[in-house]
Amino acid sequence: DATGHAIVSDHAGGAINVWTDNRDNATTASDIYAQRIDGTGRAQWTPNGVAICNASSTQQSPALTEDDTNGAIVTWNDIRDNQSFNIYAQRISGAGTLQWTANGISLCNAPDLQTLPRITSDGMGGAFVIWQDYRSGLRYDLYAQRVQSHGALTFTNNGIPVCTSSGTHSVGPIISDGNGGAIAIWKDFRGGSQPELYAQRIGPAAQLHWGIDGMPICTVASGKYGPSMQPDGFGGAIVSWYDNRTAGSYDTYAQRVNASGALLWNPAGVAIGTALGNQYDPSIAADGSGGAYVVWADTRGTVPDLYAQRIDAFGFLGAEPTMAGVRDIPFDQGGQVKVSWQASYLDPLADTNLAMYDILRSVPTAVAQARLRRGGALVASPLGLRADGDLVALPSRGQTYYWERIASVPPLHYLSNYAHVASTLQDSMAAGTPRTTFMVVARNASSTMYWLSAPDSGYSVDNLPPATPVPFTGQYATGITRLHWSPSTDADFAGYRLHRGTSLAFAPNGASLVATLRDTGFTDVTGSPYVYKLSAVDTHGNESPFATLQPNGTLGVGDGPNVSLSFAAPSPNPARGAVQLAFSLSRTGPVRLGVYDAAGRHVQTLIEGTVAAGPHREAFALHDAAGHALPSGLYLVRLEAEGRVITRRLATFR
Repeated sequence: DATGHAIVSDHAGGAINVWTDNRDNATTASDIYAQRIDGTGRAQWTPNGVAICNASSTQQSPALTEDDTNGAIVTWNDIRDNQSFNIYAQRISGAGTLQWTANGISLCNAPDLQTLPRITSDGMGGAFVIWQDYRSGLRYDLYAQRVQSHGALTFTNNGIPVCTSSGTHSVGPIISDGNGGAIAIWKDFRGGSQPELYAQRIGPAAQLHWGIDGMPICTVASGKYGPSMQPDGFGGAIVSWYDNRTAGSYDTYAQRVNASGALLWNPAGVAIGTALGNQYDPSIAADGSGGAYVVWADTRGTVPDLYAQRIDAFGFLGAEPTMAGVRDIPFDQGGQVKVSWQASYLDPLADTNLAMYDILRSVPTAVAQARLRRGGALVASPLGLRADGDLVALPSRGQTYYWERIASVPPLHYLSNYAHVASTLQDSMAAGTPRTTFMVVARNASSTMYWLSAPDSGYSVDNLPPATPVPFTGQYATGITRLHWSPSTDADFAGYRLHRGTSLAFAPNGASLVATLRDTGFTDVTGSPYVYKLSAVDTHGNESPFATLQPNGTLGVGDGPNVSLSFAAPSPNPARGAVQLAFSLSRTGPVRLGVYDAAGRHVQTLIEGTVAAGPHREAFALHDAAGHALPSGLYLVRLEAEGRVITRRLATFR
């Protein structure tokens, strides 16, 4: 019969399991066995397990912790010596070989009864063990021992007293503090019949950091039960329990204690589950950021169910904002995205603990390190990002990422969603789509508490082609064509593409390409007259509409008007008065000329109807459809004609 099992990770994708087993003894006795399984579930040691201890009489209540070689240290109750349970331990390697004396070493064989050992790693291949001890003959006290990786005992023979106050003490979990010591918690009856929770931090040299007999975790008058505990990652611990402070029911609470023994959350504990019925038997897992996840049994329904809740490092139930996307801004020249997030639950409550949302942008490692070499500041947390150029390094999945603050947005307390237009590090191009990562931090006014969203990434796209290179002029004479055009004023201009053909209707392609150049003129020594088509291209691969030219002096080439569809940049730009909008049509047809704001909302329609072929100009007085003057900002002017849409940017100021 195999019972009383426990399990830990082997830190190699598998696990080590230990249990009590009476295969070798009468039904009233039991031994301790263990087995290692790999990530596929296959047993790695002797079939049916390795005997950790099969000494005479009974061994029971096994517990184990990992060592530093993919093995484990096991502890248990053992009655072999004097008809009273004592505490023993054994180390087993990752290969299934016992490392210490056969059947284990004695951690405590003091008079009377020692039971229910609990164990945790010391971070150096050894372990701390704590147990209930009846050596006083009056009550159960708590004693502890540290055993090193080679089996030597560090503390006084038979262990050091952890708590010997009045009233009995019921051992609870013990965890590593991450600094070579351990933290233990227990139910304590020193105050009477209702158990309280006490805890102690034990140093590697037997120091008791939190006073003689420990410190109380919660002082509310009620019985407290079922403690579960995990390291907070900063030398302290997060504890969860259930208690009956509410008459007639049990509720689940949590508390965080730092390395110095100070309670960091509400002194009464933070309510995790207080619904109708009972919330009990919590289990806890650290979230890696100073907070934890708590799961518990819950009878708010007709039968017990399981519920879970996350509590963050500051004792709030998941107050971080939630990223809602990083999206390209349409109809712009690129370089910008809209960063959206859902508000912290503290926001609509107008909770004074929420004073600001900070938007962080990732900085490539090479760029960040170069900035630091030039004297940039590396701050300890996102709360320290105050000056432009400051960086914070935050770990994620085993890697370090650098972040900078680019904006701050105050909470409005009536919005459930927020958005901010942020610049990216690079636009999407034909060669690839570089993504920029963002994160939102909610913080309080005094910058003592903050909540990080999960990161999210997106990319920006240059949606606007350059303006058509007009006027486009040329002269043909004696086999030579000399071409000229106006220079592009687009900030992301990359160059021009010149094509030639034998009719105004020719379609530019790779075969018709004459030259790719940045100059505003070209001499074509061909000996024959041609029709030319010219476009401008930006750095992101956007190409303007073609300007078409049949040079002066050309005879017998072409079969239509010397005009192509084009839409020049607004002039002046930026503007504070009337703006001239110039465009040309290669044929008569329907045209719509409209103005939109940066978010794509309609502002004004300037032309809607049939327009004749040829050049045209339209004045825009910077008013919306209702006649109101437009505020300063960025606008988009869109020409829809000949089955195409051409958009130009317009900046206004008052």
